[in-house]
Amino acid sequence: MPSTVTRGTAPVVVVLGLLCLGGAVALAWLGSLGTLHLTRNATTVNAVYEERIVGLFPISGDRIDSIVAVESVPTRTSTRSNSPNQMVFLTTSGPVNRGLSQQRFARSYVNIDTFIKDPSRSDLVVSTTYDFWETLRFWAGQLGMLFLAAVGVLTLILGIKALLPEDPRAGIGPA
Repeated sequence: MPSTVTRGTAPVVVVLGLLCLGGAVALAWLGSLGTLHLTRNATTVNAVYEERIVGLFPISGDRIDSIVAVESVPTRTSTRSNSPNQMVFLTTSGPVNRGLSQQRFARSYVNIDTFIKDPSRSDLVVSTTYDFWETLRFWAGQLGMLFLAAVGVLTLILGIKALLPEDPRAGIGPA
């Protein structure tokens, strides 16, 4: 079956393929899995965040030392606002809020607070896969990423094939 992509439209098709691949990379990044490791030392707790693309490739990490407590801080600007509370770690040097990487674990606030208050426990690992909505976000992002990657690769192949010179001996290029 001959390609419907002409030499004139091939650059547009290649750009669309690259945009699809860029969208796939963005979805993979935004659909990353997160893990929070809490470890107790003598009198405080240390936290280490780690995010991984597809659960395999590390993309970012962060550390908060000397945590003495955690609190849930309201962020509502009015009584009609529906904003969730934010989880803030209280350290020996003041409150710490690292933004989205920290707030992804806000639904586990009770478990984190219980761990910090219980000196008999030495460590706690909280994963975003423990939360239904975070797991749903991960799978939606991964499925979207696979779809966009497939469309992007196929579109690039069609566009590049239309750009190649015709060579009947090679069996490539427009027919």
